Amino acid sequence: MEILGHQARTFEVAGHHYALVVIGDLHPGTEYEYQVALDGAIRWPEPDSEFPPSVLRTSDPGRPLRLAFGSCRIAELPVLPRRRTSRRTLRDEEEHGPDALVAYALDLRGTPHERWPDLMLLIGDQVYADDPGPATRKLIEQHRDPSEPPGYQVADFGEYCFLYREAWTEPSVRWLLSVVPTAMIFDDHDVHDDWNTSAAWRRDYQAKPWWPERIRAAYMSYWLYQHLGNLSPAELAKNELWQQMLQPGDHADVLGDFAVRADQRAADIQWSFRRTFGPRAAQ
Repeated sequence: MEILGHQARTFEVAGHHYALVVIGDLHPGTEYEYQVALDGAIRWPEPDSEFPPSVLRTSDPGRPLRLAFGSCRIAELPVLPRRRTSRRTLRDEEEHGPDALVAYALDLRGTPHERWPDLMLLIGDQVYADDPGPATRKLIEQHRDPSEPPGYQVADFGEYCFLYREAWTEPSVRWLLSVVPTAMIFDDHDVHDDWNTSAAWRRDYQAKPWWPERIRAAYMSYWLYQHLGNLSPAELAKNELWQQMLQPGDHADVLGDFAVRADQRAADIQWSFRRTFGPRAAQ
């Protein structure tokens, strides 16, 4: 994978391939138009995209910080009318309104760059593992019986991967994530409604036969799809699990073991992070 002359090899988890490219030598208050190449072929932006080019915009200590934030996104809600709209989508749109990320992307498309946010802070429920969207529900129907527990809830790592794909691959959302930096943290629905709200809740769910694989997959996918992007280059360099991901081979077992330890609340696993903006960040 190559971006702005910086390269990284993909790494593998359970047959899924990922890449994280660390880009340095960027100047404050500067905008860099970029493309994403895989094995030398341009894969982003997509041909004939209706959106402007993707850019990396570094923070400028001399201008006010603009922060956009939100949580609890229902990904399948349309902004514009569709010919075929499901009853569930109509119900959800009436209750919650249109998809905020899609609407925001369409708004930013015509907004001068100096008015774009410096960061989007997504504070929980990026996905709903306990109530997935129609594409993930269809996937579940294709490879297991949803009349058996956990029903239409996400059951394993592969379904979690598809759930994130459903949430983030709508073209306008992909473009938004390609032009505005993000910071994320999970909340209960990324795992399950009311997750770990009490010791009794935890005991009840640990006793369910399908729960161990579900919680293992939840932590594995969260680490990949959200947590890695929160870490600075310095934090990545000293992260032992990340260093293992850079070695050849499929790392499902390594990441799965980490996920089990995370559920057991191992003392050395930390999800919190911080970002510093302003003059201190530029020094």
